[in-house]
Amino acid sequence: MLLRRAFVSSITLAAVLLSSSAFAQSTPQTLLIGTWRHTVLIRKIGDQALEPQRMAGDSYLEFKSDGTWSSTAPYNKSAGTYKWLDQERIETTVVASGLLMQIGLVFVGQIRVDENRLNLIRVQTVEESTKFLTPVKPGSPPYPNVMLTSIFTRVGER
Repeated sequence: MLLRRAFVSSITLAAVLLSSSAFAQSTPQTLLIGTWRHTVLIRKIGDQALEPQRMAGDSYLEFKSDGTWSSTAPYNKSAGTYKWLDQERIETTVVASGLLMQIGLVFVGQIRVDENRLNLIRVQTVEESTKFLTPVKPGSPPYPNVMLTSIFTRVGER
């Protein structure tokens, strides 16, 4: 009887340890690691939500555990670093890009990630827009903030 209780206790302890280690591996920080295919872009300009834009599936984003990322798209490749600000937000810095104007840019975005899907959400501010778009004509309203939600699906197994 004592041997049976010890065996049951050992099995229970093993189950608890396995489930807690599996839980620890399922944090946003660990789920983010891997290669992701860009599938949808959603834009909200000011108060107006635009129709979701389906992507061709030929753009990829990879996050590595060493705090680096790389992006490959048909017309540009870029890379940089990232760091977690909290459980839901990361800061990315572009250190290399085929578009010279991107080098040195720092973005803060919200992350929603699970085993198969990654949503990157960030606001492109009026100040950022003025760097990339033609200047607003005098007397015209300024560019509004744009909320960008990029949706990715995981490529391959974790």
